Amino acid sequence: MLIKPLISATILAVSSVGSAQQTEFEQFTAKQQAEFENFEAQRQTEFEEFVKQWRAAEQAYAKQLSKTWEQPELASKKRWVSYSDDAHQKTVIDYQDNTVTVEVQGQVNQQQLLQRLNRRIDQLRNTTVGQAIANDPVVKRLPKPIAINVGRDNNTRLIDGVGQLTKKEIVEHLVTEKNTKRTTKITVKLPDSSYQERVQRVLPSAQTYAQKHGLSVPLMLAIIHTESSFNPLARSHIPAFGLMQIVPTSAGKDVSQFLYGEQRLFAPAYLFDQDNNLEAGSVYFYLLTRRYFKNISDDTKRELMAIAAYNTGPGNVANTFGVGTSLTEASLQANQMTSDQLKQHLMTYLPAQETKNYLTKVLKRKKYYQQLLDAS
Repeated sequence: MLIKPLISATILAVSSVGSAQQTEFEQFTAKQQAEFENFEAQRQTEFEEFVKQWRAAEQAYAKQLSKTWEQPELASKKRWVSYSDDAHQKTVIDYQDNTVTVEVQGQVNQQQLLQRLNRRIDQLRNTTVGQAIANDPVVKRLPKPIAINVGRDNNTRLIDGVGQLTKKEIVEHLVTEKNTKRTTKITVKLPDSSYQERVQRVLPSAQTYAQKHGLSVPLMLAIIHTESSFNPLARSHIPAFGLMQIVPTSAGKDVSQFLYGEQRLFAPAYLFDQDNNLEAGSVYFYLLTRRYFKNISDDTKRELMAIAAYNTGPGNVANTFGVGTSLTEASLQANQMTSDQLKQHLMTYLPAQETKNYLTKVLKRKKYYQQLLDAS
């Protein structure tokens, strides 16, 4: 009888084929995993290299300025700083205090100083964000592909609602006029209309992206106010960029994955664009509320957690509950509290005073912008 040996041989052959197919699939899977891990490593290296390049560019520019200025100041979150080509004159727009400062190396008389101030204000009124980026000494020091990644034309003006100031108006708005052994400086308050114009300029984009990604417009304006004071060229040492201070190497990863299906490096010029930045900020806040803290059942409590996380990161917020960085466990505990209890908990256990202040400011400013919009 040949039937039993034949069956055995068939089973063995099928088994061998199945084993070979399984081995082939495992090899394919292992190859795919290795390629993915290699891609992730390359992307992480790209992000880390960008941070080094940005900081090196800032340091190089500061070193150049130190030949003329004892303590060179670079642009920051709420202060846009520029220098003349010969580095002997510094101009600062302080978006938080709503002032313009002109400081000159050496001694000049008041008339000359007023002329310089008016000339600079006139230039700033006619300078767009796109032009400022193109001439930014730090951005220009970056590798070209990063430096030019703007995304679209940016015609936002550096200051709005300001015309030529008469000598009388300058005296009325004068904050300080100070002479030292090395420099002469004048600071004037910009009209309130300048601040109002900045808010109005941002409002249409804020309305669009707030609605698209489930935020309230007052909350979005409150975050912009707290992050940058509506400075379109805001930047920090981290570095973070733009109105909502997006960090390319953290929030930027999540946002680009959501928007484009892959992690991308958002260049500074891309994030200085108002629409790009507001979309990125609104997406990140959406991800905080709907992904990281999705297990919190109440909208108000979810918003409180997300506001704190926007400043310090979701893991640090979760850690205030004594559960490490477990978002699930933190959310379960938050669900057991009232909104007032949760707010008090965060104000007590958040480790950084900066984040406590941030939460307080955003909540206060949200009410302010709600009242402002209701009255309009």
